[in-house]
Amino acid sequence: YDGGIHLAVVLGMLADLEIRRGNDEQALAVLDQIGTIHEGVNPASMDHAIALIQRATLLERMGRDPEPAWQRAMGIVGQLPADSALRGEPLVERAHADLRAGRAEAALAGFEAGIASLQQHSPDSLALARGLQGEALARLQLGQLEAAQGAIQKALAIQERDVPQSATLAESLHASARIASARGKLDIARAQSCQASEILDRASLRVGGDSLAQARFRSLYATIYRDCVQAQADAQQPELAFDALERFRARGFRAALEASRFQSRPTLEAIALSHDLEEQATIRANDAALPVELRSEARRQAARISAERAALLARLSEELPAAVANDLASYRSQLPPGEALLSFAAGDRHLLAFLLTHDDLHMASVDIESTALRLEVDGLRQLLIARGAESEWQARAGQFHERLLGPFAAELEALHTLRIAPDGPLHHLPFAALWDAKRQRDLLATHQLIMADGIATATAQDTTPNRRLLAIGISQAPELPAAAATAEPGLRRGLSALPAVKAEIEALAARTGTRRLLDEEATEATVRAALSAADDVHFAVHAVLDPAHDMESALLLHPGTGMPRDDGLLTLREIIAELRIPPGLVVLSACETAQGRNLDGEGPLSFARAFGIAGATTTVASLWPVNDRATAQLMTRFYQFRDQGQAPAAALRQAMLLQAGAASLPESAASDPLRGVGALAPRTRPDSQHHPYYWASFQIWQAR
Repeated sequence: YDGGIHLAVVLGMLADLEIRRGNDEQALAVLDQIGTIHEGVNPASMDHAIALIQRATLLERMGRDPEPAWQRAMGIVGQLPADSALRGEPLVERAHADLRAGRAEAALAGFEAGIASLQQHSPDSLALARGLQGEALARLQLGQLEAAQGAIQKALAIQERDVPQSATLAESLHASARIASARGKLDIARAQSCQASEILDRASLRVGGDSLAQARFRSLYATIYRDCVQAQADAQQPELAFDALERFRARGFRAALEASRFQSRPTLEAIALSHDLEEQATIRANDAALPVELRSEARRQAARISAERAALLARLSEELPAAVANDLASYRSQLPPGEALLSFAAGDRHLLAFLLTHDDLHMASVDIESTALRLEVDGLRQLLIARGAESEWQARAGQFHERLLGPFAAELEALHTLRIAPDGPLHHLPFAALWDAKRQRDLLATHQLIMADGIATATAQDTTPNRRLLAIGISQAPELPAAAATAEPGLRRGLSALPAVKAEIEALAARTGTRRLLDEEATEATVRAALSAADDVHFAVHAVLDPAHDMESALLLHPGTGMPRDDGLLTLREIIAELRIPPGLVVLSACETAQGRNLDGEGPLSFARAFGIAGATTTVASLWPVNDRATAQLMTRFYQFRDQGQAPAAALRQAMLLQAGAASLPESAASDPLRGVGALAPRTRPDSQHHPYYWASFQIWQAR
C-alpha cells in the first residue's frame, strides 16, 4: 500500500468520473497514471488488468490502437487458474472488442469461454447476460440464427428480471430485433426496436457499468432509435416514424444535459439518481441469497421508486419541455400557418425526410447511403469554400434541392418559413444555397430558414430591439498568455490580426445597451463576469478547432493572467460545463463555429451546440472559414435589421440577401484574413459577394 495502491483506487474513481463526463483525454491520462502505479507495485494483479481493459476500451472509442493494452491485460488474465472466478468478465469484454472489430469467429470463441466461467461462478448474473448478448450478436454475424435467438432470449430473461427499464435491456432488445429481422420476422423486429427506443426514453444513460457508464448519447443508442424510425417508415406508418424521430432528438438533448450540468437541473439529477436506486433495489429483489422478507421489501421499494420517477418526468416536461417528446397533435399546434418543420433521419441505406405543417405530415425516402451522402455534402462545401464557378456549385446544390425538397415541392409553395432538423452529414449542408434549377433561385430567396434540433424549438423568437448586448472582439493577432505553460500555444500559432473586427465591435458599441469588450478588455475573466448582465452576446474572434482534443477547441480571447479560467482560451469544455448563458441570442462571428466532431444523436460537437447547452436559445454560427471584411459587413446589416424589431432569423435572412446582391469587394479584401484559419493562402483576385461563400456559411440555430 505504501507503493501507491490507495492512490490508484482514488485515481480509478477519477477516471470513471472523467469517462462519464466524456472527457476522454483526461480519463486516458489518469488511466496512464494508474498503469504506472501498478507496473511498479504489482504488475500481474487483476486490478492492473481491469485498468488496462478500461484503457483499451477508451482508446478504441477515441479511434486509437487498443491492441497493446488488450494484449497486456489478457496476458495477466491468462495467468489465472483455469477455474478462477475472475476470468469470466475479462474474457467477455475482450470478445466484445473482437466483435466490434468484425472478428466474429474469435469473438464467439471468447464469449463461449467467458460464459462457461460465468455460468460456473455467477449464474443468472448481469455479467452472464452481457456475455449471452454478445454471443447472440456473434452468431448473427456468422449466420447461426437459431442459436443466436436462443442466446438472446436467455440474456433478455435475466435483464427483464434485474434491470427492466435500463439501457442495458434496450441494447439486448435491439439485438433481438436484428436477429428477428434476419429471420424474416419483420413485425417482431419492428416491435422490439421501438420497445427498445421507448425504454431509452425513460432510462438514464449515465448508469449500468461498462459501456453504458457514458453520459454521452452514444452511437449505439442513436442506431436503436433510427432502426425504429426506419421500421415504422417501412411499414408505411409516417406518424409513428416521426414520433420515434422526435423522441430520439428529445432524448439526445436530455443526454447532453445529463453530461453537462446536473447542478442546474435538480429534477434531472433526481431522475438519474432514481435509476440508480431502482436498479439496486431490483437486483436485491432478485438475489436468491437474501431472505424472502428482504427481497419482498426491495421489490416494493423498486415499485415506489418507479412511481416517483414518473412524477419526476412529468415535472421535467413542465420545467424543460424540450427534454420530453410530445404527441403529433401538440407538435402541429406549435406551427403557425406558413411554417413547417423539415426533419431528416439519415440511415445506412436511406435518408428519410418528414415535412410537418400545421395541418399535415408528409414523408419521403431518398435512396442514398450515409457514406455517399457525406461525400456529396463535403463536395458541395469544398466547392463553395473554393469559390467555384457558378455553373458548378449550382449544379451540385441543385441536386440537393431536388432530392431533399423535390418530394415536397407543392407544399413548399405555401410556406415562408422552414425549421430544418438535420441529421448526420446534413448538419454540414448550407441549406440557404440549395439551388432551385427550375426557378433559378436559391432556397434563401423564398424561405426563412431556422436550423433546429426538432419541433420542440418551434417557439417565437424575441423581436425586442436594443436588447442588452455584450460585444466581444479581438482584432489584434493572438498573443501568448503571461503564464504560457498553462495554455496551449499551438492553438494560437499562425493566426493573424482581424482588422475588420474593430470596426464591427465599434459599430455595435454605438447601439443602445451595448457593452464593448475589445482586445485587451476581452479577457476570459472579464467575459465570464459580464455574461450575467447581458441579454445577447456577440463574439468576433478567431475560433480554432482542435481535431485531436475536441473539447479543447476554443474561442480565442485576450490571454489575461494566463491562469486557468483566464488564459484566453474559452474552450468547448468550459462553455458546456462552466458558463451559464442567459436565454437569448449568441452570435459567433468566427470560423466554423457550427462545425465539430459529429456525435451521433446530437450532431456536431460545435460552439453553436455548446452555447445551446449552456443556455442560449438562439445561436448564429458558421459552416466554413469566413472572410474578415465580408463578415463584418454581414453582421452590421444583421444588427441594423434587429434594431428595426426583426427577429434573429428574419434579420439574418435580410442581411444575407443584401450580401448576396452586394457589389464586388474592394481589391484589398482579396488578402483579408479568415477568422480562425491562420495559414490559408489569400485570394489573388477580387470576388463578388454574390457568391454563396460570402453569405451561405452562417446559419441560425434555435436550441431545444
